[in-house]
Amino acid sequence: MNYDPVIAELYQIKQDLAAEFDYDLKKIYEALKVRQKANPKPHIKLPAKRSSNF
Repeated sequence: MNYDPVIAELYQIKQDLAAEFDYDLKKIYEALKVRQKANPKPHIKLPAKRSSNF
């Protein structure tokens, strides 16, 4: 497998974020929601897709 510096950077960011919040997914989620609300850029909310299997 080839080394990709962009992917390596993404993994490092993910690891740092997880460590910052003691690997607690709820804490990570809440922190990201706060950051998202603080960001003045608009966010797109897509409608849920229905599966054709039901």
